[in-house]
Amino acid sequence: MPIAFLLLALGGAAPDAFASRVDAAEETLVLVDAGAFRMRVYARGALAREYEIGLGQAPGPKERRGDLRTPRGTYFVTSKSQGPFAGDYADYFGGHWIALNYPGPDDARRGVKQGLIDDATAGAISAKWRARQPTPKTTALGGGIGFHGWAHEWTMAEDGGYLSWGCVVLHLADVADFYARVPVGAKVVIF
Repeated sequence: MPIAFLLLALGGAAPDAFASRVDAAEETLVLVDAGAFRMRVYARGALAREYEIGLGQAPGPKERRGDLRTPRGTYFVTSKSQGPFAGDYADYFGGHWIALNYPGPDDARRGVKQGLIDDATAGAISAKWRARQPTPKTTALGGGIGFHGWAHEWTMAEDGGYLSWGCVVLHLADVADFYARVPVGAKVVIF
């Protein structure tokens, strides 16, 4: 029996997966609970907003380019753009793009162990990540991960939560609000 269910059955509160990760020192903090398809934005430690989200088409944490998975780890917002976007997949941004500096140092260490990148590349990734700048996107670890809307409104019941090529997807009704709340440099933790 899952612990959350057991606690509720015994009259206790279910553990809050977000609570232990809140960092009041961050002006803006985004916490993504991939298992629950929920995301929260905090302003100086206070909950500002919660959203239902979608993830990459394949379950589990991202390991390499093209695996259709959403990464797990700590990242920073490096840029933001509003449409119109060009190209075959432009509609899938839902008019908004918020880029993250994936891969990060933990991804780089894993990549070295798996032989996907070398130590020099891992060092470059870590240095850029610490500066909250874009990290290399052309390695075997992949890149181009961020937040965006979708080509149409979606529902968990009809579309499921696995939509993108690895990004976090917001409902069209929520993406503009999220875009306005989250500045470049914001810390993002995906767990």
